[in-house]
Amino acid sequence: MKAGEFQKCGSLTFIRAQPGFAAVVQDPDGSLSDSVGFTVARGGQVFKSFVDLQHYARTTRPFHLESKDRQELLVRVQIRWCIVQPTIWLERKGAYADIFDAIEEIMQSLLRDYMARHTYDECRQQQAEGYEKFEKLIRPVCETEMSNLGGKLLGFEVRSIRFPLLEKRNTIRAQKEAVMKEKQLEEERALDIENEERKREQARFDDSHAHALRREKHLVRMAELTAEQNMQRQREEAKLKYATARSETKQAQVRLEAKLRQVKLEQEVAKSRAIAEAERLISVTKAKCDQNLAIVQANADAMVAEAEAKAAAIMKEAEAQAKAATLIGSAYKANPQFLKFKMSEIKAEILKMRAEALAKGLAANQGVMVPKHLQKEISQMDSDSLL
Repeated sequence: MKAGEFQKCGSLTFIRAQPGFAAVVQDPDGSLSDSVGFTVARGGQVFKSFVDLQHYARTTRPFHLESKDRQELLVRVQIRWCIVQPTIWLERKGAYADIFDAIEEIMQSLLRDYMARHTYDECRQQQAEGYEKFEKLIRPVCETEMSNLGGKLLGFEVRSIRFPLLEKRNTIRAQKEAVMKEKQLEEERALDIENEERKREQARFDDSHAHALRREKHLVRMAELTAEQNMQRQREEAKLKYATARSETKQAQVRLEAKLRQVKLEQEVAKSRAIAEAERLISVTKAKCDQNLAIVQANADAMVAEAEAKAAAIMKEAEAQAKAATLIGSAYKANPQFLKFKMSEIKAEILKMRAEALAKGLAANQGVMVPKHLQKEISQMDSDSLL
């Protein structure tokens, strides 16, 4: 936090302290004076520093001390203070930057003297009372020391007094006692479990003996009942088997007679069916043979007539072609120009067919490029047509 600000202007020094701070000025005779808020140093006065006047509270570090019965202990104290005389603090602070650091050293020496007059048991008794007696004895001395440094003691409280070695030894002893007590409890528990197990074993033995007697009586009674039931069941089964065998014999005799009658009827029916089937097969076979024979005869006659007609037609066509060939040959011999005319006529027919095929192809593919040999052929066709 910013304590304040000052500005030197020639022989004057303008000083303004922040709220909660005081400005200390040294006079020409060497005395110090303080002021709050805005002030001006003049006439040989020198500004020394700002002093914090706010309230603070801090807890000391653990002080390693020794009790009356030579036991190591740790003490921590909380102090609340403020500075009320800044000039005295600046005159007496020495190398300390904070009043708490100065009072902490004084507090350690006071506590060393005080704790050396008390034993462990007395400290524990004061702990139960909240260290009130301890604080009443130490606080006046601490207030005096704080006033001598220019401060005011606002509060003093003992935070803790610990005996680390004794506490450690007590902890170990308590752990050992707990272990021994646990072992004792385990032994007692084991004895209780053993006694309970013996009682349960005896109860199981008594129960098993009584149960064995009851079970033996029950088995004897069940054996008697089972024997009586077996005898009754055997008598009933013998009667049932006799009646079943008698009824099965009668049923078998009836079934046998019915089966004999059925076999006789089936034989007679099969015989009549076989005779009728044989007669039907004979008639059907005879009709099919007659029909097939008529079809074969008709087909043969038709084939002979067709072959004869084809042969006559072929002979007539051959005779006509021979006559035509004879006439054409004689015409060619008599007039050679006629042969050339026929040849040009055939060539013209061929060119016409090719031109028609080319026209169809071009019509189907209008954007296609015509090759050179086809262009030549088309020009030849045009010259032939002009001729």
